[in-house]
Amino acid sequence: MLELLTATAAISPATGITGKWRVVRLCLDLAAQEWINVGVLFRSDDGQAIEQLVTSAAITGLGCFYDEDAVSNAHFLLDQARHALETQSSLPVGWNIGFGPEKFIRGDSAESIVNDLFLRMVPLGRHQITDRVDREDHQYATRPVRTQVRNIISRHLHLAQREYPPFWQRQPVTAQRDSVNVQMDIQIAGAVNDGRHIYGTISSAWYKTDYHRNASLSQGMRAVTLAREAFPNARPVMYLLQPPRTVQALTPNDHQAIGNDIETTRWLLHKIEAELRIATTVRTIARAILNDLSLVSQVT
Repeated sequence: MLELLTATAAISPATGITGKWRVVRLCLDLAAQEWINVGVLFRSDDGQAIEQLVTSAAITGLGCFYDEDAVSNAHFLLDQARHALETQSSLPVGWNIGFGPEKFIRGDSAESIVNDLFLRMVPLGRHQITDRVDREDHQYATRPVRTQVRNIISRHLHLAQREYPPFWQRQPVTAQRDSVNVQMDIQIAGAVNDGRHIYGTISSAWYKTDYHRNASLSQGMRAVTLAREAFPNARPVMYLLQPPRTVQALTPNDHQAIGNDIETTRWLLHKIEAELRIATTVRTIARAILNDLSLVSQVT
């Protein structure tokens, strides 16, 4: 103890990292003011920025307590939060999602701080199911992508929460041909300026397994093929989500296989004079749909 009191050596500065953190909160019931924590955000004093949000699968689990529309809205809001954090932009004012107050924190590293805060502040994420791309129900699979695109379009057109865009088909499109009711898995059906109609389907190639990816692509090709046969003067379009090369859950071989399948799809659609729109984000798909229908110039 005496040595400690009489030592003349300078005290070493504390090691680690300092900064401010905030919790990301989501409200599924404004009337009841039921807010839940869905993520944490950390900004260090030296400029590092890192965040962690719950997976789409964890949000889907809220279906045990809320209806389908509320869960769908939660998916959309979480997607908006991801986009805002990735682009360092502000969240839309008045929406059911926001940040808690900033608080100071010190830790060994930005990653360890975020991991520790996430475990302590986000109970929903403690036992969340990993959003694996080798499953058929991850957030960028065909069905969730359709919901995300629809929500983005609805928000952009300033529709009410549960209101569908006028051109969005909630049920398969049916046409009677040769005394047969032909059903098509079409989500987009609307007229354009030249008087022709667009019949479009939304599909995803964002699958690690060949089985799920081929099933998704085959379903989309079948829809536009039937639309071409049923409506010869229309424009059949397949809107396809392709994972960007930066997705770490997919290996270079996975990306190569996905690219090969997409090129095969492109060739088959070209043979029947159908169009293929490829995008790496759901926002780009929403923008393409609105542009094709000549409704707006862009989606923000």
